[in-house]
Amino acid sequence: MMQPSVPVRESSELRPVPVVEAVDYLSFKPDLALRKQFTQQFVERIQEQNPVGAETLSSLQAQGDIIESIQTTLNAKGLTVTHLADAYVVWWVSMWQAAQGKTTVLERETAQAVKEQATKALLNTGVFKDANDSTKQELAETLLLQALLLDAALEQVKSDPLLLEQLSESVINEAKQSGLELDKMLLTPNGFVPTS
Repeated sequence: MMQPSVPVRESSELRPVPVVEAVDYLSFKPDLALRKQFTQQFVERIQEQNPVGAETLSSLQAQGDIIESIQTTLNAKGLTVTHLADAYVVWWVSMWQAAQGKTTVLERETAQAVKEQATKALLNTGVFKDANDSTKQELAETLLLQALLLDAALEQVKSDPLLLEQLSESVINEAKQSGLELDKMLLTPNGFVPTS
């Protein structure tokens, strides 16, 4: 069988073929006017079921951009508020901590391992492949605001065993509706792993 003819080049002309990386379509360019609108809508949605949380967010919003203040915290973990997987990491870890009834320091290595898990999961759904920036921004910022409320709730009830248990049960049940069994997970430097 004949081989296809390939032009011969001098070795100095040979260049490595660039590897085309998979497009990460989970990033988005934020719109600050939409951010303000999304935050206000979120506060209005939770007003009836969580008036204390709504008041907390309203107070924070009056002081400035809530999401930007979250970014300051995320910088050390190598995460950003403009990436869906990063926002999912923040939400997932906050949910897990509330389910456990305790806070832990999220180290950069752990955050990056969970980001890898979240990125794979979100990319595998294909749901966001054609989503516009506005849609991605709204979801990411909703996750971040939910995480902020969870962290505040955990801080408020941590010294009351009964309220802490109620929060934990509520979060575990809510997460199960999303397919997450938080009570069967451990957070490790390699990300979330099943409990033995």
